[in-house]
Amino acid sequence: MAIEFHCPYCTAVIRVADALAGRRGRCPKCDTVLIIPNVAPPIPVLPAADTQSGLRQTGETVADNRSDRQIPSVNPPALPGSEPSAAPSGSTKSVRRRSRRRTSRVWIFGLPIIMFLILFGVLAAFMMNRMPELAGELNAENLTDPVLTSVNLPWSVTRLNSEQSSELEAILREEADVFRSDLMVCSFAGTPDGIGIQLSATDSSSWYRVDPADQGAIALWLRKNQPALGSMRINELQKNASQYCSDKIRKKQGESVLIDAASYRDAIGLNGRVSGLGFLVEAVTQGRAIRCASEDEQGRLYFALPRGLTSFQIRGRTLPDGVRHFPGNYTVLVAPQKQPSTPVPDAGTESDSDSKADTDSDSRAAIDLNKEDEADIEMEKDTGTDKMSPKNMQEL
Repeated sequence: MAIEFHCPYCTAVIRVADALAGRRGRCPKCDTVLIIPNVAPPIPVLPAADTQSGLRQTGETVADNRSDRQIPSVNPPALPGSEPSAAPSGSTKSVRRRSRRRTSRVWIFGLPIIMFLILFGVLAAFMMNRMPELAGELNAENLTDPVLTSVNLPWSVTRLNSEQSSELEAILREEADVFRSDLMVCSFAGTPDGIGIQLSATDSSSWYRVDPADQGAIALWLRKNQPALGSMRINELQKNASQYCSDKIRKKQGESVLIDAASYRDAIGLNGRVSGLGFLVEAVTQGRAIRCASEDEQGRLYFALPRGLTSFQIRGRTLPDGVRHFPGNYTVLVAPQKQPSTPVPDAGTESDSDSKADTDSDSRAAIDLNKEDEADIEMEKDTGTDKMSPKNMQEL
């Protein structure tokens, strides 16, 4: 008699001999290890007299069946009609298939997310490094006061020792230096703390004050570039201040010394009055490029320009290294002229009453740069520097 049952995994119909009931075997279809069910044979109907013996026989049969249910621990026999296989079981294959499906799902959904994050990082880095456009319009005021507050250049910047500083202070107290052009008058006077730098407009010029504070692009550019460019300004200032002081002392000792008036005015007088953007820009008007003359603590810029202007341009100027570092180009619109409510402040300066007394025109030697004396400074349009003729290299 054969035992017929269904595989619990693939539902295939399996027939085996009843002698194999209770043993382990493999499904011939899915190769799954399973236990062959025990199907009890039908109990024959016995006469009443034979009931006790029938029960005894049945009990023996049950006992025999129980003994047959001892499952061998190793090497279960293959089912009839099936061939032994070294391949892994069906359950193992199913687990591996599910694992492969899970892995493929991870790549299907995870790869686009990874690519999106990489693209987002690249775009974020690009936007952080990309500077906004440095162009547009700025506003300016036309001031009526022709004189800016005096600035004191400390002796420590000149790189002179205490003896030389004292000697130069005495020289400039006795006779201050005055550098004149058609737009500006710059004077150097001796003070106990350093060189007093005074700027004033001429009869043909006015002070124009430009406030770039509302331009966020300029502030962002300065935060990124000002440290390196500030060092360039200090180096130029120190180099020229040291040379100027040396020339003045040599002149006092009787040597013949020629002074480049425009160079010392710009490198010492103007550099000593600016700190950030003022060092980098120039105004362009009527075919001339004119440096920023001063910069106050609020970052406002002061230019000595011809009277009556309604607009002019501000752009980056060429620095001593030959590079125009500031890439901006702005149109400045001039508001109607008005009297400022407060004195004109300058960055890092102190007003010095002694310097005003010492810079009296009757007691100082002026280096005259006016057109009337054939020593006018012609500002180059492209470079913003002064061209000096041999007549302008005057002996102090």
